Amino acid sequence: MGSDLYRVKVAAKQDRTVTLRVEVVHPDSNYISDNESFALMLLLEGTSGTQGAPLAQEMSFQDSLDRGWLELYTRGFIEKVAKQVESGNPDGQTKEEWLKASVSITVTDAAWISHLVVGAEFDSRAFDVAYDFRECAPIRPGQVDPNAPVPEAFVSAPGALWENSGLPPVVRLAAYSASAYRSPKLRKGTFQAADLKELDGQVVVYQGPYDDSLQVGHLSIQGDSVKFFSASEGGSGSSSSSSFEGSVGLAELIPGKRLGSKLKVSSLLRNLKPELRSAQVEGDSATFRIGLPPGNESFGSLTPEQTRTLGFHLLIAPLQPREYGAQKLFTPSPLTWTLEREVLKRFPAENRQISQYINGQMVPAGDTMPDESSLAERMTAGIVAKAEIVSGAALAAGDLDALDEAGQRKALSAAWPELVVKVTPLHPAYLEHLKNPFPPSPLPQWFNDPAAWEGEVPAPATGPTGFGKTTPPPPAAQSSAPASAPTSSGGGNSNKVLKIVGIGCGVIVALTLLCLVLGALAGGK
Repeated sequence: MGSDLYRVKVAAKQDRTVTLRVEVVHPDSNYISDNESFALMLLLEGTSGTQGAPLAQEMSFQDSLDRGWLELYTRGFIEKVAKQVESGNPDGQTKEEWLKASVSITVTDAAWISHLVVGAEFDSRAFDVAYDFRECAPIRPGQVDPNAPVPEAFVSAPGALWENSGLPPVVRLAAYSASAYRSPKLRKGTFQAADLKELDGQVVVYQGPYDDSLQVGHLSIQGDSVKFFSASEGGSGSSSSSSFEGSVGLAELIPGKRLGSKLKVSSLLRNLKPELRSAQVEGDSATFRIGLPPGNESFGSLTPEQTRTLGFHLLIAPLQPREYGAQKLFTPSPLTWTLEREVLKRFPAENRQISQYINGQMVPAGDTMPDESSLAERMTAGIVAKAEIVSGAALAAGDLDALDEAGQRKALSAAWPELVVKVTPLHPAYLEHLKNPFPPSPLPQWFNDPAAWEGEVPAPATGPTGFGKTTPPPPAAQSSAPASAPTSSGGGNSNKVLKIVGIGCGVIVALTLLCLVLGALAGGK
């Protein structure tokens, strides 16, 4: 999640005009705009926490980020925007110098500001999304053109977009944002997985108890879990629960609804990671087979040095831990032990240590591998002698966006094209772990040049290094009870007796010394 940029207060409201007092709260956004898309986003953000706001029903947050949609329809909502700077300046360096302004927004229909109450406040992350706005007739709540053609409502996408999701290879997604869909059979209640079985694998509209408006997503029933999956050109997301409370129903496009940009399958594929499928050791080298998502071109223009970094990632991919956890430890092998030894030498503690709350304080709780990109950049030159792409370098992107949903499903269901890469490490011992089968492993898509190696190239380690193990500190010592505190029944009287005895002994010693001194004086006379 990003940081809030503004604090907004509803200062005044009359008829179709609302005045918002906008205050900059983040140094990276010391500007306040009178751009119409900025103003529309402010109004939409003001619907957060409300139920049934007409603006939230008419457009979605995805619409407010869709430049094409905004260029077509913003003038249908916003009649004019005026800004008056109250204090601060664009070059302000301190909080007191950041901008504060009043932004007056006049809308085409009072419904678009009906959710705003004078005195209400909310946070904003608004920004200018579009600039070239077309003329648009005033838009009224619920207004559609029932005679408009209805385009295809869905697209196909790879289930692998969501890692470890349990989805099939190809799933159906909404082609447009949530505001374009409805459900003729929307049901409201609390639903267990079995209650929604007939919607499994379908695109649904849904609204949970904390959603401001209807959402749209792919519904998947997995065992006793209800899961929703969504995607946009900006990324993908999911939610899961043992039951679902709210409204849910099969999604269909609203006839005549204003539509923004259609979701591009090609943009989704850019977020899909390549997959290491297998490795075969041949002498002092290993040949790796990589499955590439359809249309993926990220390996098509690698330099020789970047290919060498790819080779390092291929060597360590089968060693990566499979379980999720705070401590990242590789599977034992000569390569693992060598990396552990070199990491201890070459990375400062803050880049390789995890901490744990022990005995009331945060203390080191073991070493963990640095992040994969840093590890590859620093270690490739000491591990990999060379790497080369054997076949599959030329990868042409198919025009999946031009296909209908059935054509997309067919293309995505086909076997992924493969890239073959040959890697030669500096020592054959670094190939030992590849002689055993391993499950498919995700790979990065982009690679930097490796850093130059400093010092002698390391020889392979031959045994465990103790990496990852840190002895926690002993428990904090318990404080002793004060001498005057009773430790058992009658302890208070015992202490008093000891004090009396001590005083008596002191008096006897003093009298004895006095007698000795007097005797010595008498003898001297």
